[in-house]
Amino acid sequence: KDLKLTIGNIRLGTQNATVTYDDLVKLYLDASDSSGYGTKIWGMAGSETEAGADTIFMSEHNVQLQPGDGIKYIHAQFFDPIGHVSDVVQDIIILDRNHIVYPDRDNEIYIPEAENDEIALNDTRLFIPEGAVPGKLIITPYMAKRLSANPDTLDPTKLPSISDHPRIDSQIVESIKFIVQNSETGEFISNLRFNTPVDPLKSVEFRFHYDIQSLIEADVDFDQEDDLRIFYWDGVNWVFLGGDANPDSNFVYIKNLNFLSTAPPPPGDPLNLSEYRPDYGIFKEESGFLDPLANLSVRPNPFTPNGDGVNDQVLFDFGRALDPNEKLTIKIFDERGYQVRTIRNDFYPIVWDGKDNHGSVLEGGLYFYQVDFMDQFHPGSLVLIR
Repeated sequence: KDLKLTIGNIRLGTQNATVTYDDLVKLYLDASDSSGYGTKIWGMAGSETEAGADTIFMSEHNVQLQPGDGIKYIHAQFFDPIGHVSDVVQDIIILDRNHIVYPDRDNEIYIPEAENDEIALNDTRLFIPEGAVPGKLIITPYMAKRLSANPDTLDPTKLPSISDHPRIDSQIVESIKFIVQNSETGEFISNLRFNTPVDPLKSVEFRFHYDIQSLIEADVDFDQEDDLRIFYWDGVNWVFLGGDANPDSNFVYIKNLNFLSTAPPPPGDPLNLSEYRPDYGIFKEESGFLDPLANLSVRPNPFTPNGDGVNDQVLFDFGRALDPNEKLTIKIFDERGYQVRTIRNDFYPIVWDGKDNHGSVLEGGLYFYQVDFMDQFHPGSLVLIR
């Protein structure tokens, strides 16, 4: 009963999940008593039948197979040193080296690390709870090459916002790109916005792995790992997103994502990463950086602009009165990603009344804002109730 067989990121026997991988799928057999146990497994490329089953022993622990993509009907049978065998465990999994179809049983995108660092549960992972996205999507993640590794295509000098960014104090440590498509129409989706999940206690979570070699290439010392943060590329600048660094496990973790920054690939060549930029990057944050948005409060949320004098406007409170010369732009977007309102530092207090740039009343629903203040960015979401 203690034996556990893990295929990629999925424990066998939990039914109907997508396993993403690079070149090989890793199988890991674990038990509280590891002496002499093993398993036969069949249903993947090269071992489709029981007669051609692969055998994995506890002494080997981590085995890699070339399984072939597609739907796989996996069978496994465990055995002990003296010949006892278990019942056959069965599972249906989808093996795909490129993408995941959402919603999935686990609703999790998992990208194995390129080099196994022997640290458990630290691979790059994007978890999207049920209901956070309407409809069915194909989400394809790419651990893009580090910018310094390919000067012809991802040269950091082509991104001037790195060198003069007031909040970034390193080259890029790690990067990733997501391509999102409507699974029914094939249409590419830019900047995927997330809704409130079915379970309000869950949120969109992003665990972003990096390796030691990446730190060295980015000129980040080991004692500076606590300062690693996640930024996203908005097409013009690297925008601070945040996150908590976990140096012991080599990842930066962030939860409560409101949107997934994505951009369609160039026409005609959707899998060629050489022509476009990563969506997310890990950088070292400038030590002692004073965030001018640290005291920003956006309230009330939700708000009800119905003219009754109660919660009719959203206040963007910076903790102090702003100087008219201080550069401020607040952009409001609807759920489709269309910009509906632009607010500048023209009047104080700075509020939004639930109307668009033409003064028309907007429908109730979820809206997203991006505050650009003194070259710092802060994204968030608002609920407008009619």
